[in-house]
Amino acid sequence: MREGRIPYLDGLRAYSILLVLLFHSNERQHWLGSLWMLRPIIADGYLGVRIFFVLSGFLITFLLLDEIDKNGKISLRGFYERRIARIFPAYYLYLAIITVLTVVGFLAIHPIALFEAATYTWNFSFVWNHFFPPGEQIKDSVLLDHFWTLSLEEQFYIAWPGCLVLFGRRWSAALAMIGVVAFPLLRFCAFRYWGSEYPGTQGNILWRMMQDMVLIGTLAAFVARSRWLGRLNTTSARPAFPLISLLVLFVLCPWIGSLGLGMDTYLVPTLQAVATVLIMFWLLTGSGGPIRSVLEWAPVRRLGLISYSLYIFQQAITFWDRAAWIRFPWNALLTIPLALACYKFWEMPMRTQLRKWFHQLGKSHGEVVDTP
Repeated sequence: MREGRIPYLDGLRAYSILLVLLFHSNERQHWLGSLWMLRPIIADGYLGVRIFFVLSGFLITFLLLDEIDKNGKISLRGFYERRIARIFPAYYLYLAIITVLTVVGFLAIHPIALFEAATYTWNFSFVWNHFFPPGEQIKDSVLLDHFWTLSLEEQFYIAWPGCLVLFGRRWSAALAMIGVVAFPLLRFCAFRYWGSEYPGTQGNILWRMMQDMVLIGTLAAFVARSRWLGRLNTTSARPAFPLISLLVLFVLCPWIGSLGLGMDTYLVPTLQAVATVLIMFWLLTGSGGPIRSVLEWAPVRRLGLISYSLYIFQQAITFWDRAAWIRFPWNALLTIPLALACYKFWEMPMRTQLRKWFHQLGKSHGEVVDTP
């Protein structure tokens, strides 16, 4: 294997962000209408976020394991410097814009909401809500609601490298496996015993219990760094991987969600994450056929490259009530040049400058080995 980007993983990022864009747009404008049956394929924002989680766990862990193999250890300082250079520029640019618009009175967002966004604790809003005056927390805070996902990932970044340093590969993999089993059980208990206390249990009570999707990605990285990946390449079941994944993602999971038994909160996320890993392994161990060709198509890959900026800024255009006058598909299309401008003129220059400042000139923890 040679070092570099994996183009089809950028393609998966592009598919993920499209799911989020179309989901948010449809939630506000209901443009799907009679095409509602296509929602699991083209507008399932939860699936899009879960694919992001799996990719994040996989990419970060793969690079950390690669660092151990090359250097015999992990540089925690180097890791966090690379994360700061990758995550902070676009994130805090958006947050700075929101803060300025709040200060001048254009937006009504409580300072506590800005604080929890700035500290990557948005997914623990059940704590911060106690500090809000009644009703205050709901004003324009939708502009920050998507930060629960980034908060969850940042919390993973804080804990996981140290776990590898302290416990090593074997015990870290075992802890990840325990998390993969434990978090769905926690979500089940949350739904079964505490769900009535929190209407719409996808909210405060569950957002902090979604780490198993990231951990499934970490386990996939352990497999990809081992001889098991080669065995998957020769298994007779390999050609069925994409079919199984597609059936799980677009048939089984929507059917389970329609049963109304709460399984969409505790079972569906795990099934979607496992199905994502299965199709990743299929791509990693072979040609991938037309699916790989689409994911590696240059416009799709470019969309994947700007997916982080796109995810951050899309909220203000596709999901904010005060922007509902921008109709579909123009609202979704408008986010692309906005994200591209942020990526080209702010995110990349600032990332380069920060990495120079940190003396981090090597490969970022966001790029992994390519296939043979």
